[in-house]
Amino acid sequence: MVSLSLIVVNYNDNEYLINFFNSLKEQNVELKIIFIDNNSKNDPKKLVLKYVKFFKIEFIRLSRNIFFSPANNIGLRKLISSDVDIIGILNPDMYFEKGCFSKILNYFNENPSVVALQPRLFSYDKFKLVSPVYKIGLKRINALEKICENHSTDALCGAATFVRKEALLKSGLFYEPFYHYSEDVYLTHQLKKFGKTMWLFDAVGYHRVGVNLQNRPLVPMDLLRQLKTRNDYILSLKTFFSHPQWLIMDIFNFFKEILFFIIGFKDRKLRLNYIKGYLWGFSETFFHLFNNEKYLNKGLDFNKIPKSR
Repeated sequence: MVSLSLIVVNYNDNEYLINFFNSLKEQNVELKIIFIDNNSKNDPKKLVLKYVKFFKIEFIRLSRNIFFSPANNIGLRKLISSDVDIIGILNPDMYFEKGCFSKILNYFNENPSVVALQPRLFSYDKFKLVSPVYKIGLKRINALEKICENHSTDALCGAATFVRKEALLKSGLFYEPFYHYSEDVYLTHQLKKFGKTMWLFDAVGYHRVGVNLQNRPLVPMDLLRQLKTRNDYILSLKTFFSHPQWLIMDIFNFFKEILFFIIGFKDRKLRLNYIKGYLWGFSETFFHLFNNEKYLNKGLDFNKIPKSR
């Protein structure tokens, strides 16, 4: 059986940690966990270390929030120099059905051409299927609404991705300028150069996502829209020769979303912030075209985002 180690990056998601760790206990798989806290408001160390009797846990608390990609890369750099076979990249606002990890490890054992995979993910209340999502033509299609079997994917979800260490040594780690949004899709693109990327129908996890942005007043609309817009377009440019349809789809979605949100957002301030975010995102994409990546994320205050993802 292949060995498994986990990286968990936390930022103000302490309320979900008990469910998260309790679901890990039910996996009956030996685990080493690198838990990285992005300087959460309430230090989760005491809670996390209660589980050292079940797992080998290395706790790292950062002095500031460096966000998802850079924080995960700290853990990845540690693990790629170890003797682990499979690395799991997990959000703390997750929990998994019993036996999920065994199914994942068995699939890796039986399919050596697979370099990375994820379980299918439902919302935390088990009501809505939230992942995987992949792009076809001009649409984003939820794969599991169309297919009820294991399937290849171009877009693994960063909330629960499992990857062979040897593949990461070839593909490289997360692209750190993508602090938020698209970093998982770009990593999938890099990994696919060295093997198959899959999602498993029988392995199931649950993730706290799917909350309407209008109901998240703590998250600045302009910042989220800025990050999503610029990352989507930079991703499409980076992957243009292998996935030219992604850029076409992003342009199509731009006009569709502008129309929808201008009409849909009744709050004038929210509507203006949404448009402001789009303009910022396009300007950063422009800088990227001229290889000025030093401008990406300059001056952004990521402490304004209250959760891990």
